[in-house]
Amino acid sequence: MKKALLYVGSKADNSITMKVGKKIIENINNLSSEEIEWKIYSSKDIKINSCLSCNTCFQTGICKQRNLDDMELLKNYLIESDFIMLGSPVFAHNISGDMKTFIDRISYWMHMFRLAGKKCFVFSTCGTNGIETVTSYLNKCGTYLGLDIIGFYNAIIYDKKVISNIDFLDKDLEVISKNIFKDVFINKNLKSNRNQEIIFEQYKNYIVTLGNGKKTYLYKYWNESGMLNCINYQDYLNKICENRH
Repeated sequence: MKKALLYVGSKADNSITMKVGKKIIENINNLSSEEIEWKIYSSKDIKINSCLSCNTCFQTGICKQRNLDDMELLKNYLIESDFIMLGSPVFAHNISGDMKTFIDRISYWMHMFRLAGKKCFVFSTCGTNGIETVTSYLNKCGTYLGLDIIGFYNAIIYDKKVISNIDFLDKDLEVISKNIFKDVFINKNLKSNRNQEIIFEQYKNYIVTLGNGKKTYLYKYWNESGMLNCINYQDYLNKICENRH
């Protein structure tokens, strides 16, 4: 059974961003002949404390706040999922504070491609403008996390009166859902991109230097995952595909 996660960085009671995500899920479920196990969360449903900037996660892989909020639960779902959707409303031409807090808490994962082998779709909603900044940032963060970003969507809601009804987005979301279903649940291939290859080379060179001194959690992860022995990031993705079969 495929597992998937939707996380929306909004506390709104009537979140249009969540409605867009749930509509995509509904469409995908209708397309699939097999059951998909979805986990659906917004920042209203789950408690995520702000990062303490202590760098403990970089050194040990363990967050000091792991027993103080729900972030470990969400991290486990991220790791278990085959497909991830991330959605955020536009706040001051950027992602919401809740989405930023979520990303801050897994920022050390960006140094280890922790979500390699998973596909992701990012989307944003707003009333007028600023959407490109949001999806661009989510795309960038996903790239560093090792995700294969298969697409993005920006929904502009000009008329606040229709916030309770997103039927006018149906055609867009139908096409998006079909593309996601094809890319995630039919196409099994994993592909890197140019940025990931550049990042991989830079990080690998840095991680190798850590082996000459104190071996941190980052070094141990790169070594035990096999990334240190990979020529490039695509090589690592190919090995993930081989292990799945």
